[in-house]
Amino acid sequence: MTVPPDTSSRARDWAVRDYRLYLLREADPKRSVRYVNNALAALDDFHVRRGLGKADSTAGPPGTTPADQRPNA
Repeated sequence: MTVPPDTSSRARDWAVRDYRLYLLREADPKRSVRYVNNALAALDDFHVRRGLGKADSTAGPPGTTPADQRPNA
């Protein structure tokens, strides 16, 4: 069963994290870190206004390190 990202904080966090990685690695053209940070700030504002709180876009799967999540890793 798929949980909508707008109702579950964990699903929201994963959706935002995946979007962040998409913008940094796969988007054509690839986006700058400044662009990605602005996009994530807008998503945080949207989620806060809906009462869901800020997303944790840096959380990765268990056992991963922050170095594994860097765009050039």
